Amino acid sequence: RTPVTGRFCASKMEVAGERPKRTHRAPKRLLGDIDDRDIRRAIENSLKQQKRVERSVPEAPIFYPTAEEFKDPLGYISKITPQAEKHGICKIIPPEGHKPKTDFPKERSARFPTKRQAVNSLQEGKPFKEGDKFYTEGYRKYAEDFRSQYLSSHGLDPAECSEAEFHAKLEKEFWRIVETGSEEGVVGYAND
Repeated sequence: RTPVTGRFCASKMEVAGERPKRTHRAPKRLLGDIDDRDIRRAIENSLKQQKRVERSVPEAPIFYPTAEEFKDPLGYISKITPQAEKHGICKIIPPEGHKPKTDFPKERSARFPTKRQAVNSLQEGKPFKEGDKFYTEGYRKYAEDFRSQYLSSHGLDPAECSEAEFHAKLEKEFWRIVETGSEEGVVGYAND
């Protein structure tokens, strides 16, 4: 007979001070080697179920200062702030021929580092890897070659639509890669 304690029945082993041995078995699916492809497929399926909500965002105001107004860029920004802050953001198109001051080294022998940014892994929080070091002209050529190759291989032609439509297509393409991870996209960027 099994003694009753409270609402639970104690087994003969528990009464004798022993605990029954538990058997823990891994689910059959995980008994073999876990295949990264299965995990990748599960992530891809999960991401396919998510849909990006596209909202119509009103255009930000665009300002076209004259060369005289833009002699002091910070002064110009202060001047337009009351109009721009109503929208939270604005775009300023500098006057034709404007050459901003820069701290970037003028000599062509200066090299700068880049990072390798895996666009398809941005949502995974992985750190960026170190990229190549470039001279200015080498980086410009790298960027132009990458752009040309990418646009060509994805059927994106800037001549087929307006500049605004083309930028919208590029942004949509960027978010497609970021959110689905369905295509490897690694770029070298010189942002740091």
